[in-house]
Amino acid sequence: LVACGDYDEIDIRIPVPVTLTAETPRCVTLDAGGASAAILTLEDVAGETRIQGLRFVGVDSASRPTVEVANSDCVFESCDFTGNRIHDSSRAALFVFSSRVTLVGCRISDNVQTRSGAAGVRINSADGALLSDCLFEFNQAGAGYAFALGGALRAASFTRLEDCTFRGNTSNH
Repeated sequence: LVACGDYDEIDIRIPVPVTLTAETPRCVTLDAGGASAAILTLEDVAGETRIQGLRFVGVDSASRPTVEVANSDCVFESCDFTGNRIHDSSRAALFVFSSRVTLVGCRISDNVQTRSGAAGVRINSADGALLSDCLFEFNQAGAGYAFALGGALRAASFTRLEDCTFRGNTSNH
């Protein structure tokens, strides 16, 4: 259980399956403060990790996403990915590589990708993903691979969307 509050955090690495739960949904903010580093990285974690009710904000990175999930399984529930700037076309606020992820009730908003790609979520995984009841709004991507969903989402694999809302996402494509 994580106590409500604003935390200045970068480069948190989770090596084993855990559950991180905010005391109340969205009362915990992990803020990178404009740093060019990921806030949270899950890499090669054997077993399912659950992240519940956390807000990830403030990354301004040339090469790192806000949250990276690689070779791991993770469920994000009621999380926010907001106000991040990514300058690497292969990354986004949430970057998924060779992993299985589920997002339920998450908000992905006001993220900027200054090059091509997606500002909100990038899924580069054959394991697929489920995004349910998520809100993607006002994400901006530069020219390139924003597909039909504006700057919100780039999915290079099987991704299932259920009851998600897309509003005001743009790209220069």
